[in-house]
Amino acid sequence: MKHPGIVIAGRTTLALFGGYFAASSVFVFSDRFLISLGLPRAEAVSFGMMCVFITYLFFILWVFAVRNLWLPFFVFFVLINTAHRLSLHHGHGG
Repeated sequence: MKHPGIVIAGRTTLALFGGYFAASSVFVFSDRFLISLGLPRAEAVSFGMMCVFITYLFFILWVFAVRNLWLPFFVFFVLINTAHRLSLHHGHGG
């Protein structure tokens, strides 16, 4: 049986850091999508920043709600990796 302190520390670390970077990745996707729909860049960024807080809260709650940490870890990994590749492919601005 695993030590409860280690499990809680792992969940907290994944929720705080993984959730933060995954929420930032969702921000990249939402901004790209909203700008492609014709929304001005400043409004897309403002709306995306507001949505990031809700997404981050959802990710934190989700990490503590699931039994197995592999699913959130995998989803966070895919989101972060895809957003990184999108930024490399399309650039960071301009």
